[in-house]
Amino acid sequence: MQKIVALLGFMMLAMVSFAQDTTQTTQAMPATSGMDADSPFAMTAAQGDLFEITSSQLALEQAESQEIKDFAQMMIDAHTATTEQLTPIAGELGVTPPTEMNPMQQFMVAHLQTLQGANFDSAYMRHQVTAHAAAVDAFTTATMGAVQNQTLVDFATQNLPIIQEHLTMAQEMAGMMTQPATQ
Repeated sequence: MQKIVALLGFMMLAMVSFAQDTTQTTQAMPATSGMDADSPFAMTAAQGDLFEITSSQLALEQAESQEIKDFAQMMIDAHTATTEQLTPIAGELGVTPPTEMNPMQQFMVAHLQTLQGANFDSAYMRHQVTAHAAAVDAFTTATMGAVQNQTLVDFATQNLPIIQEHLTMAQEMAGMMTQPATQ
């Protein structure tokens, strides 16, 4: 019971921290347009890659299902490739690749670290749905004129269909985990 209360407290702290970080970022940056949106998008995409690689490495160690481990390896490979594509583009924009995930991503990884087996599998897939849905939103916005750097727009355009495919796969796998087994 104490672990549950502690975890709930940590979740609330993470959410408050995330909300404050978002508010501070929004207040610190005026409404973005043109080049102003390029650096934040590059940072968001890089943090997404960092989350995907980190959480998927955990899945290779802690997942029960081979299907989950296979998905995790695919995420590591795909997001390592996008990191390699994004790093020189970010460098041109003066964006240093992040060494930390955003607070919500940190919370999701911390949550996964507490789980094993089937419980891990279920939570990992739910977090994959959440992360990929957010990435689809960010990449869609980038391709619709929010980002001005053409190389960055091309990066977003090239990778959006892949991220959408990953989201669909994650949704299907998460949905299968919530269905009762038939005998």
